[in-house]
Amino acid sequence: MLPLYHANGLLLGVSAAMLARVPMAMRRSFSASAFWDDVHRYKATAILYIGELCRYLVNSPPHPKEQHNPVRVAVGNGLRPDIWPRFKARFGIENIREFYGATEAPGFIANISGREGSVGRVPLGGLAGWLRIVQYDVDLDQHLRNARGFCIPCGHDEVGELLIRVPKMSAGGLEYRGYTDKSATEKKLLRNVFKKGDQYFRSGDLLRRDADGFYYFVDRIGDTFRWKGENVSTAEVADVITHNDGIEQATVIGVPVPNMEGQAGLAAVVPSGEFDSHRFWNAVSDLPAYAQPRFVRVMSGLATTGTFKIQKNDLKKDGVDPSSVDDPLYVRTKAGYELLTEERWLDVKEGRLKL
Repeated sequence: MLPLYHANGLLLGVSAAMLARVPMAMRRSFSASAFWDDVHRYKATAILYIGELCRYLVNSPPHPKEQHNPVRVAVGNGLRPDIWPRFKARFGIENIREFYGATEAPGFIANISGREGSVGRVPLGGLAGWLRIVQYDVDLDQHLRNARGFCIPCGHDEVGELLIRVPKMSAGGLEYRGYTDKSATEKKLLRNVFKKGDQYFRSGDLLRRDADGFYYFVDRIGDTFRWKGENVSTAEVADVITHNDGIEQATVIGVPVPNMEGQAGLAAVVPSGEFDSHRFWNAVSDLPAYAQPRFVRVMSGLATTGTFKIQKNDLKKDGVDPSSVDDPLYVRTKAGYELLTEERWLDVKEGRLKL
């Protein structure tokens, strides 16, 4: 399910199959409509995934071969909590082995037990400090430190940045080198974290850890924004939106609004048919008021990278000015989501339409 230039496809897929001496099937490109035909054709018992591919399969029309398939385990990362139970139930795949990691990181987490929504568990409180989640201020874009100048560990279910300890020398005598670009490596390292001289790798991700020691991905640091004095996780808002049967795809970003502090939420959505603003209003009403998107952009499709990650930069550049955006835009009012005309946008900018 993954291109070979992706570490998951090459290292976990091809390399693992070669080492274990098991057969492997490859396709020129991913196809949701042909996926279950391929599974049965090759009698595949294990599949690799990244989260967006699972979302594509769940959003696809029913396939006659999707049930009673030979797949016994799915391994990958990025499977969002809203898709996990639907993917598992619809296709009858009992064993899902989610993990968290990066090619350049000095460690990873794996969910061996299959705890739904979790990226894994590390015993002994993170193996004596190997993995730590520390308090992080989204507005200031910096870690919070105590009076002694050290980072502050997060408590149970408190969201913060995941740090991975970088040993001075590994057990095998290898030195951590990170990227081939030394300056890029330096940007990812944080020093004097819990004591003088220590160093940790910055994941760039916000996670939380529950009382049982299971870790959960929350959002990328750059994707979280602040509105009405509260931090908003774009991933968690998008999960709620895509749980609505009327929405096939969605992504959420924060956009600046003239004369307003922070950033307002913009949901870019691809509806399964006609966009129903009333239905959308009901779907997001389960979110806290500050997390409900203030704007909606209705699109025919979302641009993705070669590894199916949604590209958000162009959406941020476009903003929500109806004079420069071709797609239909909606704004949240007291009555619900209404079309954002140029007149309404002027009301927003001049404070007559309260967000």
